[in-house]
Amino acid sequence: MAHLMMVASTGLKVMSALQEGGDADDAAKYRAKQLKRQANSERAVAQRKAIEARRAGQLKASRARALAGARPGAGFIDTLGEIEGDTDYDVANALFIGEDRARGLTDQAELAKFQGRQAKKASRTKAASELLGGSYSLYTKYGGK
Repeated sequence: MAHLMMVASTGLKVMSALQEGGDADDAAKYRAKQLKRQANSERAVAQRKAIEARRAGQLKASRARALAGARPGAGFIDTLGEIEGDTDYDVANALFIGEDRARGLTDQAELAKFQGRQAKKASRTKAASELLGGSYSLYTKYGGK
């Protein structure tokens, strides 16, 4: 009877180790999906900010043109060029920041998936160790006289 309890105990330890690794892998995959969604959201937010920056720049340029019509002068072209340059910078900066954040989240997603795979591999090793340990215990107690 005791040997049946040892076999059952070893079996449960092996199954538990495998389940633990599978659960860790599933959790990591879920986390990776969440991070990828966040990365896509960051890109979308950045695009909206870039569009807003472009509109703000166009509004400034429009106002400058209106003021130039009321008070023509040589400085208008320089001012308009500065406005357009600032607008281009703001648009590019918004896109860069969003893409940088998205890449960071994507990297975290890849790391989460890797960690899940590693946990699953480690659980297999743990399960094998439990199986060998239980087998050795049975052998030394009942078969290794």
